Amino acid sequence: NDADGHKAGDAYLRNIADELKKTLRQGDTIYRTGGDEFTILAKIDKYNAVKLAEKLLHSLPKFFVYQDQQVSFGMSIGISFYEPVYKDATTLLKQADKALYHAKNNKKGNYVIFDENLNKD
Repeated sequence: NDADGHKAGDAYLRNIADELKKTLRQGDTIYRTGGDEFTILAKIDKYNAVKLAEKLLHSLPKFFVYQDQQVSFGMSIGISFYEPVYKDATTLLKQADKALYHAKNNKKGNYVIFDENLNKD
């Protein structure tokens, strides 16, 4: 939005959403939760969540074309899992957001799985 305006930003977000949808499995659900952040709900174990995160990071294009200009983008992923002690969606989203924060700050273009150690800072 800052560099190319809101129309370019909207096109960018639609493009990313379309690419994410192509990568997800039937039954997975994607939501835009604000700004340039998306939430994916998937019934998946940790092993397959890592495989999906790696697939998303490596298979999505690194740019798209908008009005004859190449626009690049990157991705970081925060992951949290439902466990009986975390019964509400708000907690799961907060955990995923904390993991995402660490993913962005450690090295963009990677993923972090939430664990309680992330609550120590």
